[in-house]
Amino acid sequence: MGSWTRRFRCVPVTAALWAAPVTCVAQHAAEVEAWIRKTAAESESFVPRGPVLVSWKSAGHAVAREEVEGWKREIENHPEHPRRMDIEVHERRARDGPDVATLRLLIEDADRWRVVGDHPYLSEKYLDCGFEGRTLWHLTADVLGLRSSRAGDPGSIAGEELRKMLQNPRIFVSQGLYLIAALNDAKVVLDVTIAGADWTASVAWPDGFTGRAEGSWAAAAGEGRVRLVECAPGANQLPTIWARMIAWTRDEVLARPCASVIELRLGESESTLTYLGSRPISVEEVRAAARPPDPLKGGNTDPVRGELALKRLNDLRDGGTVLSVREGAAWSTKDFGVLGADPVRWLQPIGWVVAASIVTMLIVLRVRARSSV
Repeated sequence: MGSWTRRFRCVPVTAALWAAPVTCVAQHAAEVEAWIRKTAAESESFVPRGPVLVSWKSAGHAVAREEVEGWKREIENHPEHPRRMDIEVHERRARDGPDVATLRLLIEDADRWRVVGDHPYLSEKYLDCGFEGRTLWHLTADVLGLRSSRAGDPGSIAGEELRKMLQNPRIFVSQGLYLIAALNDAKVVLDVTIAGADWTASVAWPDGFTGRAEGSWAAAAGEGRVRLVECAPGANQLPTIWARMIAWTRDEVLARPCASVIELRLGESESTLTYLGSRPISVEEVRAAARPPDPLKGGNTDPVRGELALKRLNDLRDGGTVLSVREGAAWSTKDFGVLGADPVRWLQPIGWVVAASIVTMLIVLRVRARSSV
């Protein structure tokens, strides 16, 4: 762990929420501080112990109409401005309701897993991602993309993809503390305030980032409940993160308390995250789901999606670029060799760049990457 400076303050007791009142002493502040540190640190490396299925839902909400109208005025003379995509998204949400995605993670360990993502509001409808046998793959109803990656350790392509996919589960299991968990390599100041059964913790990083969390404490159980987490970038040109925990549950499979409903705001984007739970599954189920389809060898079925109707295969394994297109019942293939350019652009027609980020979590990645420097 990094270097922490602790300052404890006791204030008059207020109404106890959830737990019985605790004595206002430094001991309880130290217990809260230790629990925050432990929960936040564990969330950074949290990977469900498989074989297990973890499910959650994300609902992206529309911003206020006035906000969209302001964006339109800003880009009126800029037809290629990226903000136009935001306008389309939020106008659709205002018209049709929130963008609701349901995601399921089937995992044995970091070297064998699959995320099943249903996104009915997108043209692709579903966007899946899996890793097995040194192959990272992405699947939609039309396109399969393949890339090589060493074992799913942190820093590998597959490891980074799994880290993106685990953003929401890590927020659930840490009750939001994952959002301010970049503490290991930074000299930060943690200030804990105790008020009866309630606590408030503030964090300051040397680069200007500040964080704040508040919740309640059950002294007998040695366990906290988080109600609110905020992370502000200070002078950094990044959005503020705000998360309010609405409901909680205890996941017996993961053996820990979790936030089950979270209102999340990242900059201008607002979403509601709902934890749907976890259950044990068989090793065989994970391995079958994590294995990529092989349409060139007649592999036209998938254990999750059933019969496939793929039209394109982008194979970027081993540094090459092999593109295959289905023409009727047959496939035509062209080998482009080593292109030298960033191969990700060849996968962009799949739409997996949007899926892998889980959209709003892209901002979290940027904030956390900056704050941990």
